[in-house]
Amino acid sequence: MSTLERDKQILDLIVKTYYFQFEFRERLDSKLNNFIAITGTISTLSIGVALFVLERVSTRNPYHIPLTVTFLVYLGLFVSAMIIGLKGYKPTEFTWYPEDPERLIRDYSKFSSETKVIRVVAASFASATNANKDMNDRKSRICNYVFRLLIFGVLAVVLFAIFMVLALSVPIDP
Repeated sequence: MSTLERDKQILDLIVKTYYFQFEFRERLDSKLNNFIAITGTISTLSIGVALFVLERVSTRNPYHIPLTVTFLVYLGLFVSAMIIGLKGYKPTEFTWYPEDPERLIRDYSKFSSETKVIRVVAASFASATNANKDMNDRKSRICNYVFRLLIFGVLAVVLFAIFMVLALSVPIDP
């Protein structure tokens, strides 16, 4: 295999990785968007239910404090998940490179050897790919963190529901 063929194969691999990172970013943004929507929906509905229940549970009820604490815990978890999700979803600059590296190589090979031009294009694509990978890694970590917050938030909502049933089963004192 000649040096030129090897360099073309390396460039092809780098370009494919670049586009993979671009598609991966779109999937991460979609997941973060879904997490934000889920968090907003669950928190809005559960806040409405919680305030309705807490208003009807006497402060003398033995389950009033656990209800209030679990409400505040899941509210804090959902708000944290939403803020962190929004931070991860915020528009970020994707390091862009022209879509047609072959055309660049053809155009600039007139001024320098094709091997040199391929190496410059490959290095530029590799640099852009690394920058985009770093951004995707950050978004992926945020996505995992938001997912964990949502799981704990849902568990807190379930705990709240258990305390709610217990609180509402206590007879009301006149």
